[in-house]
Amino acid sequence: MKAVKTTGLVPVKSSKDGSVFGVSPDAAAKGVEAGDFTLVAIPDGIETIVVSTGRPEVKTEAPVSAGSHPDIPNDWEDMHHLQQIKLAMKLKPGFQALDGESKSNAAIRVIRDVLAGEGEKIEPENEDDDGDTLVEIPADWEKQHHAARIALAEKLSGKNIELTDEEKAKEIKVSDKADDIIRTELEQRAAAGNAQE
Repeated sequence: MKAVKTTGLVPVKSSKDGSVFGVSPDAAAKGVEAGDFTLVAIPDGIETIVVSTGRPEVKTEAPVSAGSHPDIPNDWEDMHHLQQIKLAMKLKPGFQALDGESKSNAAIRVIRDVLAGEGEKIEPENEDDDGDTLVEIPADWEKQHHAARIALAEKLSGKNIELTDEEKAKEIKVSDKADDIIRTELEQRAAAGNAQE
């Protein structure tokens, strides 16, 4: 059985909801044996180690799909901020907070960037009338994982998306707020395009 070298976790897929996350080798073996998990192949480029559980070797599934990562648990957004910082340090050793950004928000940014595409930034290709570059918004943005949409909205707005107390009381999700930011940007671009015609 293979595990991710930096964390020692084995990527598995839940038989209940299809989510992909990392667990200890023993938990993976027990979960596979019980039918709760199936093993998932670790994507190319991620360093692995072979671990022994004393159980027979189990066949793995196809590589992890975009929008998930074997090092990032599904409930990472619910983790304590210190756990999020520790996770971000594993994903991107030596990461730094931007000016005015808390370490906790920097960790969230790093995790979202990894989920959105292994830490790669979306390269802006367009320019507005002032010569400023525009962040590219993919045509299928609504179908992307919520973490990728949040990362995109943060790039568009230039800041981390945080909910106000009022929004929390209304049970608004960060991903809903991100979707609103993206829609607003698309509407503004469309209006600017129509005004030029």
